[in-house]
Amino acid sequence: PVLPSHLSFKLSYYNEYKSYLSMTGPVVTVKDQIQEDWDNRELIQVMTTSIMRISHFLNNFDMSARSKLAKLNEKLTSLERKVEYLEARVSGEDLNRTTQSEA
Repeated sequence: PVLPSHLSFKLSYYNEYKSYLSMTGPVVTVKDQIQEDWDNRELIQVMTTSIMRISHFLNNFDMSARSKLAKLNEKLTSLERKVEYLEARVSGEDLNRTTQSEA
């Protein structure tokens, strides 16, 4: 049977479209695209929030650690000065004892 030319064209176009779809995979509807977009946006939001929380934690940790290290540094400096003072005092007493015993 011979089809009229306009139906023949439509049929060949339809067959080409079907073969194109079979090559590209399943047809994705607009609804599916919108749902996928919302899912992607939600994932991005969760990841952004998580990164912000980690960043906030690390900044707080950094400030806390720096503060504690500064306090320890002050205490260590104070102890070093005390040790130097005591060493100088002890060596001075030793020097006094040696000069008194020589005399």
